[in-house]
Amino acid sequence: MGRYVRQFEVTVPFDDESVIVTLRQATQEDVLSLSAEGGIALLKGFRERLGSAILDLRGPFDAAGVQVPKEEFLSVAYFSKAVMDLGQKWIERATPQNPSLPAA
Repeated sequence: MGRYVRQFEVTVPFDDESVIVTLRQATQEDVLSLSAEGGIALLKGFRERLGSAILDLRGPFDAAGVQVPKEEFLSVAYFSKAVMDLGQKWIERATPQNPSLPAA
């Protein structure tokens, strides 16, 4: 049996709370569209791609304890570090760490 899952959960610590996100797997198009240079270009790519990849978002919460909507989370500069951390974890899951080798 393989280890592939169609969706998975990632937790990112941010602003003294945990942001828990259920994500779909990244596609080849997702991965190839991201800038290898990092920085602003990578943040922009994550912002664009994570919108459709996030299936469920629990946290962050605003100062009144209200869930921040996904669109706001991805677009407001305050959350940039969390978006970068989440995007990096998403891409790490796109490629197995120890893929099975074909039989000789």
